[in-house]
Amino acid sequence: MYFTQFETGQLSAARHFDQLTLVFAWQLIPIAVDLGRSFAYRNQAHDIMLNIRDSAIGVIANLPALKHALAELIATALNYAVRSRPIQVSQWQADNALWVSILNFGGADQDEQQRAFEAFDPNNRDQGIGTYIAHRIITVHGGTLETISIPNGGIDVTLRFPLLSPASGEPIQA
Repeated sequence: MYFTQFETGQLSAARHFDQLTLVFAWQLIPIAVDLGRSFAYRNQAHDIMLNIRDSAIGVIANLPALKHALAELIATALNYAVRSRPIQVSQWQADNALWVSILNFGGADQDEQQRAFEAFDPNNRDQGIGTYIAHRIITVHGGTLETISIPNGGIDVTLRFPLLSPASGEPIQA
């Protein structure tokens, strides 16, 4: 659904503003974890540790879309998880932004990580669509996504969303 909306311009920053609401971290992250478990094709019962530090912090967002984006990233983490190490999902506020980190100690190598966020190619059977959709949804919300390889295997996917003024929809300045 989201892929078609991106490609036709139906899901864009300009078009989804009327569907925005204040979304708090305590609402978003636990339901995204549950949805991510249902998306994963392996390791669905793997341990996930939640560290929601600033639960009262929220962002102006389209809740279903943002929930879907986080769920896709959590599902990917589950699919590559190493049994002996839990996945860690953390949230905090810093620099007028809401930050979310999905830390997985299994995972893809550096090349696979970069390819995961490239434009989706339906002719490439080795490429999933989930991380591409997640990246697009995060970008539409004014957010950024960064992947960092962890020595000895693993990946830290860090998301940053600017805190927006509910009145104007503009980023809050320091």
